[in-house]
Amino acid sequence: MNFVFGNWFVAEDEETAKKVAFANDYGRFNCVTIKGDKYSPQGTLEGGYKRDGGFLLSLSKYFDLNAKGMRI
Repeated sequence: MNFVFGNWFVAEDEETAKKVAFANDYGRFNCVTIKGDKYSPQGTLEGGYKRDGGFLLSLSKYFDLNAKGMRI
């Protein structure tokens, strides 16, 4: 996991990403949402909107469908 994501935390939503990047008891970490928005503990935010949702959103949808027993 560290090889793939490095020091980035992948969050499901914006609220979780904000909490991990800015306000927690364990330190502050770089975060990216499944949509591709990046949150940095230095206070920067980068948008990552892509019409088709991007790779992480597609991967999340795949795992959701797979968990429900559906195959794509």
